[in-house]
Amino acid sequence: MKINDKEVMHAFASICLILLAIICIVPFLMVISASLSSEDALLFNGYNLYPQDFTLKAYEELIGGMVSGGSVIPRAYMVTIWNTVGSTLLMLCTVTPAGYALSRKNYRWKKLVTYYWLIPMLIGAGGVANYIHISRTLGLRNSIWVLLLPGGFSAWQAFMLRNFMAKIDDGFIEAAKIDGASEFKILTKVFLPLTKPYVAVIAMRTMLSNWNEWAPCMLYMSDDRYITIQRYLQKILANISMMKMALMEGGEFATMENLPSESLRMAICVIAAAPMVCLFMYFQKYFVKGIAVGGIKG
Repeated sequence: MKINDKEVMHAFASICLILLAIICIVPFLMVISASLSSEDALLFNGYNLYPQDFTLKAYEELIGGMVSGGSVIPRAYMVTIWNTVGSTLLMLCTVTPAGYALSRKNYRWKKLVTYYWLIPMLIGAGGVANYIHISRTLGLRNSIWVLLLPGGFSAWQAFMLRNFMAKIDDGFIEAAKIDGASEFKILTKVFLPLTKPYVAVIAMRTMLSNWNEWAPCMLYMSDDRYITIQRYLQKILANISMMKMALMEGGEFATMENLPSESLRMAICVIAAAPMVCLFMYFQKYFVKGIAVGGIKG
């Protein structure tokens, strides 16, 4: 039986992908296992792929225990979902027509708009100027809109989508114009279906970025009603460290000697990452899907 080079390369690539998948999956499984293990089992036996001395104490403490200050996680999740979904929709509604306009060769203000967006990308105003502008000029401090509006447009995403749309054959546009399509219909009926994988990638990147966002809450939010899940979990980690220090000094938290600190940290990781992992499993099909090329209607 003769084995050609192509089969060898396919086998080698398959093995490499399997090893890479194992490297990515095993740490996440160990985190889930640690979050479901008791504190003593983690201290004496370390981390493992399966739970040791199975318990839900870490999740119970995280959701309604003293360290979390009550059940705030559902509200923080709703704020995070609002931020993630709203920012993603706003980004797509602004970036898509912007990329379409810049991809058109007959757009009169193409060069001017390109430089107008490119200069701020290269020369930033700095954190202090942004803080003053958002909190004082726009008056968005302690407003839920501060999580949504400042990130509603990205020039970099618009330029990336423009490059994808510029590759579409002009014959599609001419065929649509012969049928009497307007610019809006050309965008929605021609360009969006052909660039669907790239739009999905932009949506996924925006969702991941906004889901993991915590800095705006730290800068602009003093009201815990509007903090995101990432900022809330960060505060819980700070509470754990403070309570552990007080415990070592025999302070007022000395009664919390059984606080599951390590498993609680792992539970925080699971709660923060699980929704995006599930979302990635849905969007991953677009990462390997190319642009559909069909016939031009004559």
